[in-house]
Amino acid sequence: MGLYIFGSCDPRVPDADSADNANISDVIGNKNDTWQGDSIYAVLAGQYATLHRETLVYPTLAGGSTLISPAGLWAWGAYGTIVPAGTITTDYRLLTIMIESCTVANGIFELELYKGATDDLIAALRFAVVGGFWGNVRYRIAAESVESGLQIRGRLASSIGAATITTSIEYQLLA
Repeated sequence: MGLYIFGSCDPRVPDADSADNANISDVIGNKNDTWQGDSIYAVLAGQYATLHRETLVYPTLAGGSTLISPAGLWAWGAYGTIVPAGTITTDYRLLTIMIESCTVANGIFELELYKGATDDLIAALRFAVVGGFWGNVRYRIAAESVESGLQIRGRLASSIGAATITTSIEYQLLA
């Protein structure tokens, strides 16, 4: 006589990215689950990919994107495009934002990053420039994944008013 810990045994494998949660196999998932699934397998596969996939940069072999804070203190500047729509054609995870240049010697900055045509906020960060800019600072960020083809835009505010920064990103493909 066997002991059933989870009740009746159901050996069927759930569909890829199933959200049923009717039995334990739904919760564990299947080998075809993608990063968009919510099973244990999907979460672990996404984490594995973060550790074992190559890192890419945008733009590559070109200058970065410019973001400008207006003259007013702590006022948001206009949205600036960092990755144009249709440029990265696979779902991806944004890993870092790089600040490549800054036009002021001292100031505190707030930068927001958005995805898609509706400018869905995916990350925000603050940084300081003290005593002049020393170049190409990488800020690791935790951001929502970005679906294939969506644009990334940013906007900038600062404690000192008018300033311009140049940015680029590091990312990993999810597919």
